[in-house]
Amino acid sequence: MVFARIWHIVARKRRRPTSVQMFRRAQHLRDEARYKRAVLVVEDALLQDPRNVVGHLLAASLHMVLRETGQARASFERVLALEPTQPRALLGLARVALEEGDAAACLELLTGALTRYPDFPEARALLEVARGLVATADAKRTVRIERSDPCRPAAPAGREPRSAVHASRCDRALRRAALDRVPTRSPVAP
Repeated sequence: MVFARIWHIVARKRRRPTSVQMFRRAQHLRDEARYKRAVLVVEDALLQDPRNVVGHLLAASLHMVLRETGQARASFERVLALEPTQPRALLGLARVALEEGDAAACLELLTGALTRYPDFPEARALLEVARGLVATADAKRTVRIERSDPCRPAAPAGREPRSAVHASRCDRALRRAALDRVPTRSPVAP
């Protein structure tokens, strides 16, 4: 055994690093903010071990840091193909969907993740953000509909009428329009 160690040192024969060692190296590079080099190391490691879930998650997180959302999405989807209920992959896909402006898909993914893993604080936090964005989008849609409402009188600059005021004005306008359509009787001469 001692002879084997000495021979290894003398011969300077290096073993090829395992995929686990390469993933550790990539994490170390990521911690040093050397993201592009870390991506290359992860890609090499995934060539050795293509079914490694941790490797695909690491690749996806590195792609997210580099703002390569298409590649990150592909890596997260590979993880879900290997392990369909992986919470980090669901969270990652939700982040990608949110970054792409699809809050509804984000809500769906996060709801699925929280159904399976209720104690997932990152998913809960992102869910609240997504709900806020969906509520904001619904409010904007409502304002857009109200602005296109023919019954709605023009609001003074900088102020929006209250909904009750808007409804009563709209009702009055509709009543006036209905009265204008009612035929009037001409007075009959005696």
